[in-house]
Amino acid sequence: MNHFSMLQVKEEAKRQVSVARLFPEKNRSIDCVPYDHARVELSTDTDNYINAVYVKDLGFGCPHFILAQAPLPNTVNDFWNMIWSQKSNVIVCLHTANELLDPFWPTEVGKELSYGDVSVTLMKQFDLTHCTERTLRISMLGSDYSLTVALLQPKLWAKNSPEQILGVAQNLIDSYRQYNQEQKLPPQLRPLVLNCLNGTDRSSLVTVAIVTILATQTRKPLLINVIDIWYRICCQRKGALRDPNLIQLSYQIVLNNGHGILNKRGILTSYQMKSAQVASSTVKEEANNDPFKDLDPLWKLK
Repeated sequence: MNHFSMLQVKEEAKRQVSVARLFPEKNRSIDCVPYDHARVELSTDTDNYINAVYVKDLGFGCPHFILAQAPLPNTVNDFWNMIWSQKSNVIVCLHTANELLDPFWPTEVGKELSYGDVSVTLMKQFDLTHCTERTLRISMLGSDYSLTVALLQPKLWAKNSPEQILGVAQNLIDSYRQYNQEQKLPPQLRPLVLNCLNGTDRSSLVTVAIVTILATQTRKPLLINVIDIWYRICCQRKGALRDPNLIQLSYQIVLNNGHGILNKRGILTSYQMKSAQVASSTVKEEANNDPFKDLDPLWKLK
């Protein structure tokens, strides 16, 4: 982790956030903003800034991602302008209904709301295993074209739960595949938009989970390089990794996905999976309680 932290510091020193600093009113935190080279640019005649970044090329078969800050009251119009200009057809809001008191979409079926020049209509709503999915119709003032978009929202966000994060990710993958098959367009032309409060923590974890699942669905399944995925995300956004414990949770996501695959194939039973998890926790606890854990192993040579 120390080596990774040093890499982060070096990357931050090399990259600029000059555009984000011009719009403090559009950022929830000035310490969590897009680097200039990675930011999504709005197709507007005035300022084109939004707190959102591209994250691409994370693995074979992976969609391109946009990780966005949850819209503020003064940036909701910008958010829907971004969805329209990027032609995204799947969005996920990673805050539950209890957490998000002021939704940035219509909440009644058949109701239309205007966000600047963009109109959003809720067509239908239904439940998936881990998410609620809403079908939206997006249109732009002066355009005859309309965009059909799926907006997913988790029913629950259990802190530090790899299983729940993987469930949300699988719902997202299924919806993304369905919408792109129906519209017969290459997935890379339709970035998958994830948003959470600051545009980092939950969005990054779900991104890791999506990449993890897709990596095991190829002809040659593999385990992802967690550090590499986080490094790529951190290269796009300043302050992307504020809690080092998210790295550990990301490894748990990878392991839980692997355990699930082995269990489905009858190689590893649920009981064995739980036993392995308990053993892993015991080893970790013993390591944390080791009074010599901070002792330099080469102290005799110094």
